[in-house]
Formats: sequence, C-alpha cells, structure tokens
Amino acid sequence: MNDFPFRTRKRNVWLFTWESSPAERIKALGRQKIVAVLDSRVSNTFVERYFPLLQYSEKSLTIHEKCEGMHYDSTKHPKDPNWKEIRSIEGRYRSRGNPWLEARRVECFFVDVVNIYFEISYWIEPETLNLNYSEEAGAVTPQRLVKLESRRLKNGYDERIFYNENAIPPKKPVTKDTEFSEEDYSCRNPRRLL
Repeated sequence: MNDFPFRTRKRNVWLFTWESSPAERIKALGRQKIVAVLDSRVSNTFVERYFPLLQYSEKSLTIHEKCEGMHYDSTKHPKDPNWKEIRSIEGRYRSRGNPWLEARRVECFFVDVVNIYFEISYWIEPETLNLNYSEEAGAVTPQRLVKLESRRLKNGYDERIFYNENAIPPKKPVTKDTEFSEEDYSCRNPRRLL
C-alpha cells in the first residue's frame, strides 16, 4: 500500500476516454472520463479489437442494452466487408454514437494520487488535423497539455478538465496546499512541451 500522496511515473500510453457533445453529458451519465490506459507499444490492431470490450462493459448499461448494442453493431452492414464500427483519423480511434469512446497515443502521462478519493492526471495530447477548419483556427490543432481532476463521490465522479497554462503540474506530488508554477513541469523530452 502506498502512502498518500504519491505520483506514478511518466509514460507514453494509449489513452481511452469517453467524449461527448455537450461535454457535460458524460458527467450526467455518471461515467469517469478515462476508461483505460494501455502501453503505447500495443499495436493498432489490438486497440481496434479492445474497443468493443470497453464500450459494452460499461457498468451503467443493463445486460439487455449490452447484448442489443453488440448485436446491432455486428449486423449494421453485413454486406460490406470493409465497414468498421471503429474509425481511425490521424491515429485517433473513435467509436460511433454520443457519447463516444476515443483512443489515442499521448505523451508524459502520469497521475498524482492525493488520496483514495482524489486523483489528478496529466498528459500531452498530440497535434491533430483540425476537422472544423477556419482561417482563424488553422488547419492543425497544436499539441496541448491536459490536466484532469477526478474526485470520487458517493454517486459517481466529479471531474474538471484544464488545458495548457492551466494544466501545468508541480514537480512534487500535490497536496491540498500545493502551488502550481510553470517551471515546475519537467518531462523526459522537453522539446515536446508547450
């Protein structure tokens, strides 16, 4: 058993998360944003095969819904052998529906565990193609630093997400009194930081 607080080591990983539109929908469903974390050396084929397991093992679904969803996905397009429920765009895998499950490789993933009810996860999202291209936004969404605060409650989770300058982690594991500053962030590959 670890003494609190503690920090996991930094790793490059496959990160599986629930995404939705609007973002509050995940919270309303009582789902935790991070579904799974896998070693970044795992193959793309394994990630595609792992998706249905994660999607249909959701504990808030009834047995009927799990069986119905699995059957629906397997019979959607029986005549097209190239049809897939999981789509890949720019190295990001995404299921259909709302909310949807998304997997991508991220850098410098680690978790500050404050106690059994409160964790703070940090990672660097890769640069991606901007599908909603406009002159102001540009063609590429730059890489960004992400911080996810997750508090376990009696009936679900309370999670808040921060980006870039609001997501800079401290050098040491956090406590209730920890102050955040930009020079505190360090990574094995500093050229990849924002």
